Amino acid sequence: MRHFIAHFLRDTYILEDISIQNAYDHFAVDESDFIKINGKILWVIGIINTHNRLIRLELSYDRNTDIMKKIIKSHIKTGNIVVTDGWSAYSWLGHPFSGYIHSMHNHAAGNFGYGLDSTSHIEALWNQLKYLIKNIYYIIPSEDFVLYLREAEFRRSINELNNINKWNKLIDIFNYVRNVGIENLYSIEQLNKITDK
Repeated sequence: MRHFIAHFLRDTYILEDISIQNAYDHFAVDESDFIKINGKILWVIGIINTHNRLIRLELSYDRNTDIMKKIIKSHIKTGNIVVTDGWSAYSWLGHPFSGYIHSMHNHAAGNFGYGLDSTSHIEALWNQLKYLIKNIYYIIPSEDFVLYLREAEFRRSINELNNINKWNKLIDIFNYVRNVGIENLYSIEQLNKITDK
């Protein structure tokens, strides 16, 4: 089932599907290191809609401006408010033509924001995910990390849905696997290679 969820999220799930569609939503963005693979830190870049608490996670071996720009533009519509800490890779958001409204909070100065305009939502998400992955599953082989992370992402997102929608989401996964065909799903190695890029 983890394998199915990982493929479903990788191929079909974008944050716009689960976000409030009005402009001026708040999306908190942050990155956290969870694991080292082959001696390199694998960063998890997280986006949370602070209105409805739904999330999207991406993986990368880097967290530079190009990576952050690509992920933000892929999952957040222009016109929305992007809430970040003071990491330099987010500075492009403050430019007049970025398409976003940037709300930056300098953690070093003790500024985390308030309410919807706060990085505390994404910081709390890291605590939840690290607890779920590290404390419930104990030791995870590094080559399987992507599967456990996608499962944690899926669990966190469906917890925000009512029971009928939870069942519908599970049915979507089974329909996806049936339509794609099990023999055509990526191997774990291929999923890791996609993450590498």
